[in-house]
Amino acid sequence: MSQNKKGDVLDAMLYFGKMSNDPEHFTHYPERVVGTLRLLYKTFNIPEGGIPNRKQKSNFEEWILQLDDLNTLAPSQEKMEKAMKIAKSHYDNLNKKFMIIRPASIRGLLLNAVRIINDEEQNKKEDTKIEKIDEDKLVTSSEVKKELKSLMEDV
Repeated sequence: MSQNKKGDVLDAMLYFGKMSNDPEHFTHYPERVVGTLRLLYKTFNIPEGGIPNRKQKSNFEEWILQLDDLNTLAPSQEKMEKAMKIAKSHYDNLNKKFMIIRPASIRGLLLNAVRIINDEEQNKKEDTKIEKIDEDKLVTSSEVKKELKSLMEDV
């Protein structure tokens, strides 16, 4: 048998899993919340010891429920990333800082950030509607002015 063993899929998974900057106990969390947990951890610099593991059962379950709640605010990963960045900038601009000891701590900031994102998306939709109406316009403004002028003369 040779010393140079070819790696299999499991070896690759273990190797790349170690390269992740996530704390080891992130693997205990359900897949549906790991993305939000990772964003919270990295964006707000949560200390690794501040995130409960499976052994801290009640805190662990509470975190899962709160992360699920945050996921309802921004259901897509892309929207969650944008919202976390906005929430972090608002948090940095606060005069009175508060400790982020659980996901629910940032719910208000995240909700405000999602509203900002939704407003921006709504404004983009309205802008495209206005452009479409302008393209479909059958009469020019000068024609309308002429029509109004002729109506006024008839009176």
